[in-house]
Amino acid sequence: MGSYFDYIREWEQALQDIAEGTSKLQLELFYYDDILQNPKETIIRLNKFLRFNRDDDYLQKVLSGTTLGSLRELYAQNTPHPTCSDKDGNSIIFRKGRAGEWKNYFTTAQSETVDKLLEETLQHGIINFNPKTAK
Repeated sequence: MGSYFDYIREWEQALQDIAEGTSKLQLELFYYDDILQNPKETIIRLNKFLRFNRDDDYLQKVLSGTTLGSLRELYAQNTPHPTCSDKDGNSIIFRKGRAGEWKNYFTTAQSETVDKLLEETLQHGIINFNPKTAK
């Protein structure tokens, strides 16, 4: 597994290599916030990147089939794995599905520590945890 910060540092370097033309790897960066705020536009972008050329009807089925509610319903129809449930049998796989929920779990000090680690880790400004300001 290793460090999350090492993981994103490696991905940012891969994106930088692509930008500089030293890598032929093809990547498309998607932010969770964008998926929540603009699901149709995001799925259209994914369709284009993957060159699936699916029509609007198909993409609409994907959109409706991948909502958090739809996934919860599908999960509920199957027997949950014991490691994916709490002691009462409730799923621990799905949370609220909202951006910014981390604020309910991190203290101010923890948030500041993560911000500092991200600042030290992300040197190229390609991956940005505030998608509205991403390059």
